[in-house]
Amino acid sequence: MSGLKATATYNIRFLEYLSEYSSQWLPAPYTNDKPFYWSYPCLVTGDLQLSSDTKSKSFDTLGRAARDYENPELLFLSGCPSPGWLNFIGDKYKVDMHFFQQHLSSIRPSVHVDVYAEPSLPSSSGHVLKLTIPTIGYLGDLGDSLGDMSRTRSLLVEGLRKQVLNNALNHPVGQAIIRNVYLHNREHFTLLQEVSICLLREKSAWTVLIWTDAGGEDKDPDLSFLFKEASRRPHIDPKLCPTVFNRPKKIGKPASSSVVSSDMQFNATQVFNSLHKAYGTTLNPQVMRLDPFYAVTEVYSFAAAAENQFLNMMRKILDTRIESIVREGLQSRTSTPDALPERTNIQYDRTILDAHAGRISSMVAFLKTADDPVWFPGAAFDDHIYADITKARMSLLHDFQHLHAQAVQLIQRCERAMDMVAHNASLLEAKRSNLQSEGLEKLTRLTTIVTLLYVPLSFVCTFFGMNFSTFGQGKLSLWIWAAADVEQRFREDAVLKATIRTN
Repeated sequence: MSGLKATATYNIRFLEYLSEYSSQWLPAPYTNDKPFYWSYPCLVTGDLQLSSDTKSKSFDTLGRAARDYENPELLFLSGCPSPGWLNFIGDKYKVDMHFFQQHLSSIRPSVHVDVYAEPSLPSSSGHVLKLTIPTIGYLGDLGDSLGDMSRTRSLLVEGLRKQVLNNALNHPVGQAIIRNVYLHNREHFTLLQEVSICLLREKSAWTVLIWTDAGGEDKDPDLSFLFKEASRRPHIDPKLCPTVFNRPKKIGKPASSSVVSSDMQFNATQVFNSLHKAYGTTLNPQVMRLDPFYAVTEVYSFAAAAENQFLNMMRKILDTRIESIVREGLQSRTSTPDALPERTNIQYDRTILDAHAGRISSMVAFLKTADDPVWFPGAAFDDHIYADITKARMSLLHDFQHLHAQAVQLIQRCERAMDMVAHNASLLEAKRSNLQSEGLEKLTRLTTIVTLLYVPLSFVCTFFGMNFSTFGQGKLSLWIWAAADVEQRFREDAVLKATIRTN
């Protein structure tokens, strides 16, 4: 316990910064926490191997292990933290509290007013990188129980907010973190998670902290809290789509020394959950020791693969929406503006794609310039080492440039779809105007006919005063009225024709 007491003072400022009441941070010991970190020392010889202390739950055991200042290290942190883990890791590796704050800012609500310090300026956070990982999900028959899409989306956001508040109080160590959720239609949804990467240099070695939102346990995250209010079903079991991430084995690498053996299996469908448990199979361990950014390129490759699947799904969804709009434009005159349900969904898609395009654009700029002195110090390497480093960075650059181009194309499709919606709305309004004009024309004709009958009849009846023998009020014959009425009609017809010719 002496080691824990010595480290307990490290994060006092950090805890105050998070503005939590002291009663919410339970006192020591924290030895019952679940595994939260996975360590990969980059040794001089051999392949990247997972440290034997990774699954230890005792801070005393970890605290007695002296930090290795000779070999670089990749340190993965997974899911929700606890005060004990933050104290231990922060003290042992001298982590800047800004790294913790950046990763936790959106999932640890403050009791004070937001000061809007995040995202911070590049000059103050150059050593911290951040990636967003989308994971596609399938609703199955759960989608049939959902109501109005706009209302359901609001319920999902509210369910996520409540879960964040609950996690802030209970500290479920190692539990997966969900940052955001998109509900695209009654079949597909997307989870958003993050990876924060921090480079720490001390003496002759460096350590890269990679904090992922993936859970520490080998299982998919529990998503029942998201759809509890929206579906009202007793059993909720949405499925996640695995991320297709090809990790070819390096040429000349012995199979026995591989981190991921051929018989290694994971129960979680979400591949993001296993990334930190089987890392480095695509990388050269000798190059990893020399360049920290090369050491994290596999994380970037995974993020690119996940983003590619997300954009492919968005393309299919947009195809379906546009087909619906085209069909609506070809419908009969009975269509009404309420028959365009996709307009709100396309606006929703556009907002999502704008956010993703912005993040991808930032990655492209970072990889293209490669002028960050923290991650790209400009050290001299052998030609083959430099070639491997440059090849890895350029491969990532090309992938993210491709993804950015795809995102921009999808945004343009959304704009064209919105133009189609506006065009269809104009056509529907024109159809309604035509129908109203046709009705007014029929009414005008009917009025004209009534006028041609009523005006002569009224004139003749007024002139003779109904003094006809037939009615018992005079000596005039009814035929006199008929003759006068016919003559009056001929005169009106002549006047009408003359007026038309004049006009």
